[in-house]
Amino acid sequence: MTPVIKIERLPADAIPGDYTYARWVQADRYYFIEDWVWANGLWEVHMKEDVLATFKTDIGNSTEYVLRTDSTSNFNGEIIDTTYPATTDIVTNTYSLPNIFTTDITVGCYIVGIISGGQSNAVGAITYFAMTSAEFGALKNKLFSNDNLEIMGIIDSGGQTIITDLSQEVLKTLYNPYQYIVSCIWFPFGKSAITNKTSVTAIKIGWWEYPLTGDRLYAQTIELGNEQLAITAHPQASRGSYLNYSPYTKRTIIGRFGTVAVDMACFKVGEKISISYRIDLITGQCYTKISVRNESSSTPSEKLIAERNFLLGVPIQIAQVGTDYLGSVVSAINTVPNMVGGALSGFAYGSVTGAVVGAIAGGASGIYNTIETAMPQVETSGQNGSFLAPVNNTHVVEQFYKIVDEDIAHRGRPLCELRQLNTLSGFILCAEGEIDISCYDNERKEIVRYLTTGFFWE
Repeated sequence: MTPVIKIERLPADAIPGDYTYARWVQADRYYFIEDWVWANGLWEVHMKEDVLATFKTDIGNSTEYVLRTDSTSNFNGEIIDTTYPATTDIVTNTYSLPNIFTTDITVGCYIVGIISGGQSNAVGAITYFAMTSAEFGALKNKLFSNDNLEIMGIIDSGGQTIITDLSQEVLKTLYNPYQYIVSCIWFPFGKSAITNKTSVTAIKIGWWEYPLTGDRLYAQTIELGNEQLAITAHPQASRGSYLNYSPYTKRTIIGRFGTVAVDMACFKVGEKISISYRIDLITGQCYTKISVRNESSSTPSEKLIAERNFLLGVPIQIAQVGTDYLGSVVSAINTVPNMVGGALSGFAYGSVTGAVVGAIAGGASGIYNTIETAMPQVETSGQNGSFLAPVNNTHVVEQFYKIVDEDIAHRGRPLCELRQLNTLSGFILCAEGEIDISCYDNERKEIVRYLTTGFFWE
């Protein structure tokens, strides 16, 4: 493997230093010439065997487990390549998804819970109606109109008070128009998004039926579209698709449902992240499912990322009018004794209103005037909710960690497959390097050393 050849003479024009490589034909070996030494009138040629050239055919025909290669079409980009470390050069992208919800209160719809009898699809004693902003406005106007007093039987068609003991102003304060409306929630989507409903032209509120339009619900939940975003590639992904995964790529989804960190170790470029919403129309709660869909195959698959619950509907505060007339009557009882008798007579009629009417009718005209002109108290039911959830667009934050420059000519890229070596080119690095060649043991060890530390195939 390291012979020294002695040469008596060279051709006249030969310069020893020009010869750096040799083939020993009889031994069928190739050698690197390492030195020329003139000694005792002879040239000594010190050589070292080039085992790769000597056994090139046998090596090329062997199949080895190749770890790395610089063959352009022979590398596996799915393998994480720690040869090239990440830097602190981070590319950050932030973008918003189109908002599938409206931010205009006049475009959204109201879900109104009303106590009314005779509804087969009521939830308990409550029937729920979907109304546009205009329909809800018509409901409010109707309840505070003289038409309502006529519907209730307080006044006749000519506008005259049927109950002559009290003025219309006092009668209006005795009835709270909203007492049969138990809930009102605004949702950031149009009424047309609700499919399980029936249009109505009359709505029964308590005992009375009103000529109002809306849609009576017969299902409590709805599915509302979805938001989608495509998983994009790392800016250096041409060097290996492993860069599209953690820790080189981080992706966070921020929306009305909160913040969700997407584990990029589980998903591929080209798949779509889908955000779907299931909404409870009665409570305003929304169940969100965030998943990844692969629709490229004949059998689309879905992988769940996260589930969240949040309040999408906005509770609307309902005002109601009322006055404690019985309290006013009691406070005047020492002044007008016969008021008590009037109240007791009213109770005999079977209602609190009758007691009030009886007490006022049986009192002095000064007490009557005091009650008639008393300021009603405005009370509220519930409280307004937050509009922040509907107006918040879902947006995505992407972080790509860049890696250092590569030198595939000398370091290659990962392959990690069994390959016949002569099908590759350039730099090759094998694993164990066990090879079956007819050669001396020292030659075999030298070949294995090259295979497991890297060599170049041309």
